[in-house]
Amino acid sequence: MRAFSQLSFVVLVLLAGLWANVTIMMEDGTVETNGYLTLPIHLDNAEPVAGFQFTIRDWPNHVIATALEATDRLDGFDLLFNDQEDGSVIIAGYNLGGDTMPAGSDPIGHITYQGLAVSNQTEVTALFEGVLFGDSNAQEIPTEAINAQLIILPEEGIDLIPAGITLAPGTSGTMALDMVNEVPVAGFQFHINVDPEIVEILEVQTTPRTDGWAISIGWDNVIGFSFTGLQIDPGEGPIMTFTMNSLAEGETEFRLTDIILSDINGQMLPARSFPGLIISGMEVPGCTDPVALNFDPNATIDDGSCEYGLPGDINQDTILNVLDIVSQVGFIMGTLEPNPYQFWAGDLNGDEILNVLDVVLLVGLIMDL
Repeated sequence: MRAFSQLSFVVLVLLAGLWANVTIMMEDGTVETNGYLTLPIHLDNAEPVAGFQFTIRDWPNHVIATALEATDRLDGFDLLFNDQEDGSVIIAGYNLGGDTMPAGSDPIGHITYQGLAVSNQTEVTALFEGVLFGDSNAQEIPTEAINAQLIILPEEGIDLIPAGITLAPGTSGTMALDMVNEVPVAGFQFHINVDPEIVEILEVQTTPRTDGWAISIGWDNVIGFSFTGLQIDPGEGPIMTFTMNSLAEGETEFRLTDIILSDINGQMLPARSFPGLIISGMEVPGCTDPVALNFDPNATIDDGSCEYGLPGDINQDTILNVLDIVSQVGFIMGTLEPNPYQFWAGDLNGDEILNVLDVVLLVGLIMDL
């Protein structure tokens, strides 16, 4: 009987979505402590609307709604906005002249939130409650409300930054997750939020910063640590990569939630995460040659726009001088790591090796020998 009741509830929820003539939703967003975030409130209504009211409650209460601005869709409407003691806001709109808002699918307003102080990244759900839309006959219109997820970032913390990726139709690719940390990190754990209908994650891999670590993924949860006590040294750069496959055309954000970072003593470290954009199943024209000056890592098809620099101009200042020689010697001695363009500019004899022969040629170019 209990299983039947749960199944009936799911069916009723799905049917409610099918019958809804109005859908209201707010976009997800990220805001820093004491920072401000403005988000659109989208309304998709298949029939005219004469009036509406609803409450948006943030749970837990870590943001304050500070302002609401109407869009052109509410021309002629009075828009009411009242912040409650529990942190929720009541929003209502009506037209004293009896006019209605035509059917459409665009934002009706933009709401601004201020993030409250948090010690670690915190996830907040913006819940729609008491949603009521009416027509010109004062009849309730079937409505579906879609909640939003807000991420509140501490003022300071270790940053986790997905690089983002563009995948051509039916292809796979690898996206890096960067960490910027001023203190050593001994372990991490987080949950991945991404649209599973657009991309699927196939596997995760370590990077030089996590060499010797064990990193695994299951049910979109990622955990990483070292059995021998190795730590991620202070610095910046990738700590892991994700190999993913394009399933359908579209865009989705790659978000990290429920983040736990640990030091060597098992104490939690403050963390912050920023979303990365995944573009799947769409051809993106641009320069695909990594050695070009205008290389576009998001491009999936080369459009012939690549522009190349001056051979030997390692620092890209359009001048050949001793600064380029110093960089080239650094590459040869292993104190600097060249990017693809710098390797191309420094490999003057084209043997795909940076050595003293390239230095001799560079000196000749500078001295006009």
